[in-house]
Amino acid sequence: YKTFCFIFQYEYLFVDILNFKLSNPTITLTELGFIMVKNIRYQHIRDLREDADLTQADVAKILNCTQVSYSYYELGRRDIPTEILIALADFYDCSIDYLLGRTNVKQMNKESS
Repeated sequence: YKTFCFIFQYEYLFVDILNFKLSNPTITLTELGFIMVKNIRYQHIRDLREDADLTQADVAKILNCTQVSYSYYELGRRDIPTEILIALADFYDCSIDYLLGRTNVKQMNKESS
């Protein structure tokens, strides 16, 4: 059982070899055994913000976070907390899957009451 630590973009990435899954599209194993992590950009989040003519500072204020934190969310440099994802989905009236780029369908599935 080994856990390796890699420095990636000034952040530490811990990889548990036993639980490592190549099915994750953001992580690939090179021929030499090095692990590469693709930077995930959340383009839909940026597009929604720009379509609403809002700056990163505007959205950060709505979310009660700093502009730098929000910028890191858009760039994929920081994991987006669940409460932030919910707030963004409610604000833009879209699904979390859309925000994360898992679908291109913006509409949220709403249950009928």
